[in-house]
Amino acid sequence: MQGVGKLLNHDEIYHLVMIVKVLAILTAFCFTIFTAYGDTGNETKDQLIEDTKSLVQATWILALSTCVVGISTIVSVILYIRDRHKQNQTTLTLEVFKLLNDDEHRIARKLTYEAYGKFKTSNDIAVFDDESHHRFISMTANDFDHVGSLIKNSPSIKKVFFDIYADTVIICWKALEEHIKAERNKRKANFYMKFFEWLTDEAIAYWRQNRQNEPLPEPY
Repeated sequence: MQGVGKLLNHDEIYHLVMIVKVLAILTAFCFTIFTAYGDTGNETKDQLIEDTKSLVQATWILALSTCVVGISTIVSVILYIRDRHKQNQTTLTLEVFKLLNDDEHRIARKLTYEAYGKFKTSNDIAVFDDESHHRFISMTANDFDHVGSLIKNSPSIKKVFFDIYADTVIICWKALEEHIKAERNKRKANFYMKFFEWLTDEAIAYWRQNRQNEPLPEPY
């Protein structure tokens, strides 16, 4: 199937399968009519033998045609499922990119970096709770927590996502790590932002594998 796929796209393969199915059905129909047609009133012994042979041949052809139809149907279903899965993954990827590339969410990440800069200078964790930053910090953290959940359950989009956003994930986690740990203690909930943390671990693994000569990115 992979060899054929290199020469034909999915639509062409699907149409080819449908043509094979139609030909198989027509073949079976024609042989059934041919076998059933004839004068059976005054047949000789030799004629009966020949008719029996023809009937056996027609039966085999009918069985073969049925198998071809069955196999073609299975192939059609497999192609349909693969196409739907690919379409779903493409839609999911586009939705993730649309979310993170939205102006409001880009501004939220910028303000998150600003809050981290203030925290780094003052070492005051309360900086993250400041009204001017808190909503945007929550938006950034929730964005990557939700994306982490999606990618963990749809790993096929992981590479294309990290090709573009691996550095952003790492930077945002480093900017918010202390704040997230403080929130976990406050809420007594170790699962808080677990998917964000998982996504960061995967992003770091991707970075070290694909960008070995570059240090891990830092908040700026």
